[in-house]
Amino acid sequence: MFSSMYVGATGVVAHNSMIQVTSNNLANVSTIGYKSSRALFEDLMYQQAPAGGSRTQTGAVSTAGQLGMGVKLSDIMIDFTGGPLEGGSYVTDLAIGGQGFFRVVDSQARSYYTRAGAFRFDNQGVLRDPHGNILQGYEVDRATGVIGGVGDIILPTATETDSFGRTVTVIRSDPRATENVTMISNLDSGSVDYSSDPNNPFFSLGLQWDGSRNPPLSQDAYAYLSTIRIYDAEGNPHSLNVYFDPVRDFNSGLGPGGNKVWEYVVGIDPSEDGRALADSGARGLLAMGTLTFNTAGNLINQTAWTFNAGASNASNLSNWSLATLSALGYPQFDVSFLASGGAATATQAVGLYFGLSNASGTWSASNGTTAASIGSNASNLPSMQASPRGALYTTSYNSSSVTLNQQQDGYATGYLEYLMVNKYGVLAGHFSNGQTEAMYKVALYDFTNEYGLRREGGNLFSETRQSGAAIEGDADERGLGIIYQNTLEQSNVDMATEFAALILGQRGFQANTKIITTADSLIQTLTQLKR
Repeated sequence: MFSSMYVGATGVVAHNSMIQVTSNNLANVSTIGYKSSRALFEDLMYQQAPAGGSRTQTGAVSTAGQLGMGVKLSDIMIDFTGGPLEGGSYVTDLAIGGQGFFRVVDSQARSYYTRAGAFRFDNQGVLRDPHGNILQGYEVDRATGVIGGVGDIILPTATETDSFGRTVTVIRSDPRATENVTMISNLDSGSVDYSSDPNNPFFSLGLQWDGSRNPPLSQDAYAYLSTIRIYDAEGNPHSLNVYFDPVRDFNSGLGPGGNKVWEYVVGIDPSEDGRALADSGARGLLAMGTLTFNTAGNLINQTAWTFNAGASNASNLSNWSLATLSALGYPQFDVSFLASGGAATATQAVGLYFGLSNASGTWSASNGTTAASIGSNASNLPSMQASPRGALYTTSYNSSSVTLNQQQDGYATGYLEYLMVNKYGVLAGHFSNGQTEAMYKVALYDFTNEYGLRREGGNLFSETRQSGAAIEGDADERGLGIIYQNTLEQSNVDMATEFAALILGQRGFQANTKIITTADSLIQTLTQLKR
């Protein structure tokens, strides 16, 4: 009788624990990232019956009877099944679609792991959870895109003074000086030759440049002008002008049925030229050269010449040498601009791409390397030894001159407009200068035995010896899930299942209390027999 009361007591305790687990699940039915638990029971122990069972002919007991001594809670197993995903209210509401955990670090440098991705930036640009713990991620070099080590996700803030004299905190995209310019055009094969020089037909346009005038070339000196905005190292915009004019000197070996040559000049506003030039007439004149087209109007060769530093006379073609070629194989020229205070900006090399590039970095020049060696014979023009043309290149068809494509890689200072997080966890900023810069990549973590994690409250887990050390990884790699922005993972509690478990726990509790009352009644009867 006392044993029966003990058995009933173990059942009451066990089912009470079951009801508590179920109640906690139901209480957290709306908790983001919550993982439900399930109470698991096992029989407690057994007492050998003093008699009973069958015996063999030798007298050995083959099946001894055993009396059960109750039940106990064997484990509370966490269900790590993913919960439903619902829309969040901000881009840094993050959810993991698949395996993995976010890692956050508290003020004591203690690490915790969570599936609840409600993160927000504080006034210092630190990405925190509702408890102030900092989300961890890989820092990304904004200039090169190289991914560094794991650390706190903190936006790169800076302080500035606004137009009212107030100090404000901003997230800025630093300016970049233009390094490469692409200019793809069609140059009308029927255009008139506006500038001609019988002795130097390929440089007649450049020889008319006069940096002391505004504009340095009159409008009747060229057939076509294309302008693109480029940037200096301080992010200030400047207009880069490329002037084109056909060469119509048939005495140079260029006639009907042969190749066509256009000359071009590259220049800026002379008042913005920050180079130290001995010849003031060369101010703003950056480069000149030629474009050669076959009979079909396709670009087949290019030359480019730059003025020698320190030379005193730009009209002397001996002072013009073949331009250097950039790492991309583009002919390039040096330019320096006058800043707002009158000081010159740092010299920057700008490569100009019309559709041809030379990866070898050398010209093929059999008749000298200065412009003076060309004369009026087109066969003296150096060869760029260009690789095959790209999909887009400058042409000379019998149609109107037009610029088809312009690009350059410089930009001004920009300020953060909005953030985005892609499925790989890359946190990128979109800036007012049109740039998109990756700043961090959210790290994900997994465990050898996630069921060994310890609940810490606040939607947090901590690693234990049973779980093993956290395994660091990237989203969408090595079995880890992908990351959704502006999304939150909801609780995986199934209310129907929990209500069924609650009823079962209640019935089990009531049944075991009945065992206790029955045993107590038997004890009372036994006491009365003594009387």
